[in-house]
Amino acid sequence: MIKVLDRDGVLLGTCGANLAAYSQASKEVGISFDETKLEESIHGGESVNDFRVPVWGEISEREFAQVKKVKVGLFTKLLPLVQVNAVWVEEILNSPGNFYLATKASVDSTHFLIQQLVPEFRISHIFSTQDPKYFSKVDILKSISKFQNATTGDLILYDDSPQTIQLVTGAGFQAELAPHFCGV
Repeated sequence: MIKVLDRDGVLLGTCGANLAAYSQASKEVGISFDETKLEESIHGGESVNDFRVPVWGEISEREFAQVKKVKVGLFTKLLPLVQVNAVWVEEILNSPGNFYLATKASVDSTHFLIQQLVPEFRISHIFSTQDPKYFSKVDILKSISKFQNATTGDLILYDDSPQTIQLVTGAGFQAELAPHFCGV
């Protein structure tokens, strides 16, 4: 069985670091934000592009880029707030199968977090929906399936988003709703 894990909320508990980094970045850039919507969005596994308008309203592209840039710098300083899901670490380290990560975050940030937090990981590949080739996690699973010459029944996605699980199973893949691992 080929296992595909979601990064934030399954493998890593990044909620605390993301909340603190986006809140501080918004304040530093001088942009008001809806803290409740930010918390709901981060706990809901949404990407920053998905929660942009609900959290900050109609801000300009320049302002949005500034918030994201400042957030990245702050996030790296907040790494102690990121928690690693020990259950999945144990599974990955002790299982002979292939493990892939499917994330809405960037591949670079994922490599960075893995290097910093769990350098002993042996993840086969990291896929991101920020890559123009992969609009969704369904696209990622299709790519893994093709690469591995596997059927939809040979792969399983573990994700904490009910919406993602519904889309993935609707496309014929196996998926399991993982408990939301937050770290907060």
